Amino acid sequence: MRATAALGCAAVLWASALAARVDGRQEHRHHAPPQARVLASPLDLTDTDLAAGQTTSAARCVGCHGPLGKGGVAPAELGLSGKEQDLLARLRAEPLYPAMFAAAFPGDAAPISLANVTRAIASFERTLLSGRSPYDLYRTSADPRALSPAAMRGEEIFFSERTQCFHCHGGFNFTETADYVGKGVVAIEFHNTGLYNLDARGSYPVPNTGVHEVTRAPDDMGRFKAPSLRNIALTAPYMHDGSIATLTDVIRHYEAGGRTVTGGPHRGVGARNVHKSEFVKGFTVTDEERRDLVAFLESLTDLAFTSDPRFSDPWPPAVLTPAKGK
Repeated sequence: MRATAALGCAAVLWASALAARVDGRQEHRHHAPPQARVLASPLDLTDTDLAAGQTTSAARCVGCHGPLGKGGVAPAELGLSGKEQDLLARLRAEPLYPAMFAAAFPGDAAPISLANVTRAIASFERTLLSGRSPYDLYRTSADPRALSPAAMRGEEIFFSERTQCFHCHGGFNFTETADYVGKGVVAIEFHNTGLYNLDARGSYPVPNTGVHEVTRAPDDMGRFKAPSLRNIALTAPYMHDGSIATLTDVIRHYEAGGRTVTGGPHRGVGARNVHKSEFVKGFTVTDEERRDLVAFLESLTDLAFTSDPRFSDPWPPAVLTPAKGK
């Protein structure tokens, strides 16, 4: 495979045919995980472990795996079970794709294949490298003045045992689920943060119960992967289901050691969730310290990355072809 051509294939695919899906758009029950530096993640999902030969999100996008394992049966996960030929027919009918796939996979008699779609997207995803935020510039000494005094104070609070944020969001990618040269053990970590406690026994709203949805093990209830915090200021709302609106509210959630929902079907005291992570104990900060924490999290925003035209949608809305019957 020729990398540059494969990147070209994937850049178009990522924003068009696969994003629109064969059967139209649907809302997902999970907050989409960030893709910056996804190449360092041994698991690019929220709640399930997939054994894929390529970047897991790429495999999942083209329907090699669905949210409950092999089969790709859930449309909201871009599942294409039984519709693979429909997808390939659409790609072959798009004038740009035949030449791009032929250039990317010159040794293949039929270069537009499901396997090659997966490889192309994985190749594209590996180029999504974010490392030019104010925090990065400050920490690498590229710009000693890049970080504000408030963000510096927030960094100290973030990496303190008082808040324990770094236990789940540590390392260069601000998540402990990361793989890199020299790392001794590649651990895939999942945590229950006390977001819900529906029945006073730790339950989360069905079917969005985290790892428990797959394993059915009681101790896995509400356990989700801690995502990277890179560019976190741009990805509201927060938590696995987008149920917390702002970074300030997220900090208040962890201050309380879990969320209390006072009414409705989700009422319960999350701080008393029996499955809650040992790192979510609650803490006390002043109003100024809370603002400092937000300033630190905002300093992880890499505008050079998020505004890079190479990663933008190459298909203006006017040229998108609606799915058949839509």
